[in-house]
Amino acid sequence: MAEENNNIPSTSGSEEDTLAKSLNPLTSKYLSSQTLQLSGKESLDQIDLRYICEQILQELLTLENDAAFDYLNVELDAIELSKQADQSDSILAELEHILRNFKNHLGNIKNEMAHLQEKSLNMNVSLNNRRNLQKSLEKMIDSILLDPQLIYDICTKNIDENYIGYIKELNDKLEHIKNNNLEKYPTVKELEPELNKLKTRACQRIRAFMLERFEYLKKPTTNIPVVQQTEFKAYCVFMEFLKNHFIEVFAELLNLYYDFMGKIILQQFKVYVQQLLKLQVDIYTKTDILISENIQVLRGNLTARAEGMQVDQRSIFSTMKRESLLDNKDNIYIIPFQAAQANQKFLLESIFKSINTLLIDTMNSEYAFVCDFFTMRPDKSKQVFTKIFEETLDFLADCFKNMFANTNDIFAVLLVSQLNAQNQKLYEGKGFVVLEQYFMKISQSIWPQFDRLFEIQVSSIKNLPLAAYKNVERVFGLRQVLFRFVDYVLSLYKIHFKGSENYMLRLRISQLRNLIIDLLRKSSKEIPGEIDSLLYFMTGLDFIFSDFSENSQAIFEEDLKSIEKELNLNIEKIVELALSENFKSLVDFVKEYGGEEKQKQIRKLSNSGTMGAGNYVHAKNNIGDQKGDDQVNTSLIKDTNAEFKENWNKRVDNFREKCANAFGNTNTFKVVLTSFLNSLLAYYGFFFDYVKQKDPTSLGFLLPLHTVMKDIQNHKKKVAS
Repeated sequence: MAEENNNIPSTSGSEEDTLAKSLNPLTSKYLSSQTLQLSGKESLDQIDLRYICEQILQELLTLENDAAFDYLNVELDAIELSKQADQSDSILAELEHILRNFKNHLGNIKNEMAHLQEKSLNMNVSLNNRRNLQKSLEKMIDSILLDPQLIYDICTKNIDENYIGYIKELNDKLEHIKNNNLEKYPTVKELEPELNKLKTRACQRIRAFMLERFEYLKKPTTNIPVVQQTEFKAYCVFMEFLKNHFIEVFAELLNLYYDFMGKIILQQFKVYVQQLLKLQVDIYTKTDILISENIQVLRGNLTARAEGMQVDQRSIFSTMKRESLLDNKDNIYIIPFQAAQANQKFLLESIFKSINTLLIDTMNSEYAFVCDFFTMRPDKSKQVFTKIFEETLDFLADCFKNMFANTNDIFAVLLVSQLNAQNQKLYEGKGFVVLEQYFMKISQSIWPQFDRLFEIQVSSIKNLPLAAYKNVERVFGLRQVLFRFVDYVLSLYKIHFKGSENYMLRLRISQLRNLIIDLLRKSSKEIPGEIDSLLYFMTGLDFIFSDFSENSQAIFEEDLKSIEKELNLNIEKIVELALSENFKSLVDFVKEYGGEEKQKQIRKLSNSGTMGAGNYVHAKNNIGDQKGDDQVNTSLIKDTNAEFKENWNKRVDNFREKCANAFGNTNTFKVVLTSFLNSLLAYYGFFFDYVKQKDPTSLGFLLPLHTVMKDIQNHKKKVAS
């Protein structure tokens, strides 16, 4: 054996790897495990393959014997299991047969249920049809058959709330017959005579009853709106019945209603207007004009007082907050009895608003009642509405026309115009033609009276002799005279801005403004001294501009700018005049040696609002280009310097005091003085720089420029304080 083992050829490592790769992986793994069990060696060259083969055969025989033994042990069980499987197949086949039969049975039940359901639906439809037919028959029978009790109730019972139900039931029966064309049926034809008798009897009773109730409305103590809402509103069933079956009677009652209701409303408004006129007060008289030769008629305050006025300390032409009436949207009207007990008085605009508020409330209430009571469409109701109020509106239009013609209060007329415009806008396009015509009549009667009153004020200025104006001004003072003008214009502005745009009013206000400015200009020419004359004119302009500026929210911007432009032009004039009067030599020197260009430069610098040493660098650099470069007039320099040095600060103070007396501490005063001081510094700065460059030897006689600048700054501080 050892020899045989020794005779087995050995294999190298590479051959062993090749053999391992050529074997099945399971075989290779088995051989490796056997090698480890036999010798623990890792290479195949040491394995005895014949021994291993014999061992494998032995193992296979052993496994075969074991498997045969195991098969013999379970053979009986396998046979039994096969029998049981056959029995199970038989049972399952029987179950399948039973289930198929049950499924077929369920299908039959389903078909029967569907048939029953369809039959049930058909029966329900048939039942519903029978019920509907029964209801239709019952309704038809009820609608055409007259209950004896209903006939008795309609013919004999008192007309009250229950009677309204009887008529409604009868009306429904008649409408049903008409709408369903049942008149052709014999049954209905048999009932027609009885129906006509009953209709006629109901119509007679309703007509008599409504005539009686209309007479009740004519009583003076009757509160018509309350009766309409609490009682008459329920009687609309009667009017609908008459409208459907007795149109002639309906038309008769309708015409009767708008005829007597129109008279009632007209009479009520006549009484109301008469009562309010007793409470009216006109705070202005014919003599209350802006300016008059008769000083005695120029009142300083109003003696009459009225509701809605807030008396202030301004002139009699202040609105005194009367324009606030336009903002008050409360629909409250004056109750004459209560107002008389409280000793209240009212202005024309309050009377107008109260009457129109009551008118509009009455019209709205009446329109709603006519629509409901007579069961009419809105367009038809407006025709009836027009007939009811036609006479009342004509009366009120004539009444207001007379009021406007007899008043002297132009502000009341303008306020009425704005109130009328508000009402006109509220009802514009709503189809109330008669109301639109009424508003138009009011508007047409207002403006001629406004023009009349406005022309009175314009004529008071145009036709006033200048001497008479000077006399008025001497008595009252310029500010008090201008107060009247400013308040008058501001009042027109304030009322105008509360309402709609009116181009013609703007033109009239501009006309009045120009007239008063022209009057100031003419009056200023009567004052000796060019500066004093100009100061007077500017004082008036400044007062007007300042007062307008405080109320800029109510002033047209272009009007304010127009006055401001006029004021600024005169500021330039008065600065030049003041400089020429107080520093003539200095101004003449600059004109001669600086020329027109230098004058423009100085005016530009003076209007800039600030002035410092840096402004004169440009002037100094341009001195060489000015006139007189070749020859210097030393004598003129000395004379100019002497005049300037002599009390120049005092002359500035005098001009400041004169301006303060004219303007007071207003913005115009500060602008004038600041411009004057800036111009003076500019003139002297040019003079100083000219002497410094052309005649340095004379520089020692001049006031130092920084000293003059310091003094002018001190003057500016006085102006600012």
